[in-house]
Amino acid sequence: MHKIISLWIRAGSQATSLDNVNPTRITNIIVLILGLTLTVQLPLMLSFWDQGGAKQCSINLFAILCCPLVPLFNHHHRLLLAKLSLILIYICYLIATAMHLGSQANVHYFFLLGIFVSPFLFQSDSPLLSKAVIVLFGLLALLFGFINLPTEQSNVSYSQLVGISNLINLVFAGTLCAFYIQLNTRMDRDKINLERKRSESLLLNILPASIARRLKESNQPVADYFEQATILFADIANFSTLTKQMSAIQLVALLNDLYSEFDLILSRYRLEKIKTIGDEIMAVCGVPTTDKQHAIQVCECALQMQHCFEHFCKSHNINNGLRIGINSGPVVAGVIGKNKFSYDLWGEAVNMASRMESNGQRDKIQITEHTYQHVKQHFQCKLRGQIEIKGMGKINSYWLLK
Repeated sequence: MHKIISLWIRAGSQATSLDNVNPTRITNIIVLILGLTLTVQLPLMLSFWDQGGAKQCSINLFAILCCPLVPLFNHHHRLLLAKLSLILIYICYLIATAMHLGSQANVHYFFLLGIFVSPFLFQSDSPLLSKAVIVLFGLLALLFGFINLPTEQSNVSYSQLVGISNLINLVFAGTLCAFYIQLNTRMDRDKINLERKRSESLLLNILPASIARRLKESNQPVADYFEQATILFADIANFSTLTKQMSAIQLVALLNDLYSEFDLILSRYRLEKIKTIGDEIMAVCGVPTTDKQHAIQVCECALQMQHCFEHFCKSHNINNGLRIGINSGPVVAGVIGKNKFSYDLWGEAVNMASRMESNGQRDKIQITEHTYQHVKQHFQCKLRGQIEIKGMGKINSYWLLK
């Protein structure tokens, strides 16, 4: 019996949990409740067989036999036909009962129930159809509410008993409807909250938390000037050799593993990852939140990244190096783009950090004079000497040792 009910409810729908309740399952559940309610009434009709129970029994049996058509139509994916069949069965049953037992049976109140249930049945259908069904139930409720249908003298006791039973059933059905509305409202609220969290999580993957918050709270452009920050660029030496040795899937998996570890290190030392371009990563400390220890934090992070990369190469059996370039100075930071946001940095300090990486050597960390002045009391550094930087002339640079 349990299996039959389960198949009935799930007919035409793959939903397996409350979170996936849809109009198809609602239709199957309502027609099942209708069929069971009409079946439960049969013993009462037998007790009043000669007082109108016989005819009412025929009406109920006919409606009960029609009920399986609804899940059958849903099973064959005739979803709209299933809903219209349910509405037709329900209306025909109420009209036939009202005409047979008269107004004392209080059948007209059940048309009101149809008004509240219809929006849930026609969620995925035309709004015009849903409105039409609601108006139909409203008109029928008014019609049968104002028309005083007579009750045969022999049916008075049975009609009154049915009226009391109908009121009880109406309260029960209305309570179920209220609970469903409450459940549906809570589920919708949970879904909205979940989607909001997903959206915020995706936004935080693109933008720093404080910048994302500013974008949500204001439509003003985000642009800030930072007097002091330290920028880091890191790049895998001889990366082109890996692209020739590995398939695309293997290469992407390798980079994902490496940069996932780098992300943890960046977070640990309060660096904000700005972007990755191919195998190159750009990060900064002191933006968008100022940090007096920005240069020290970046140097510690760079040494940890270097140590991490050595272990990574051994574990993945590759023979590549990591070039890291660091510079400190003023930067401008802001968000650009409309459809795809990008938080980026601009300024000579950024360009110099990039040159430190591109003019560096594998397995070494090259820093500028500006960064050296910030960290010389905390790390061992070795003067590399003057190097020629395209567009910037000759400058002093240092190797960060430990």
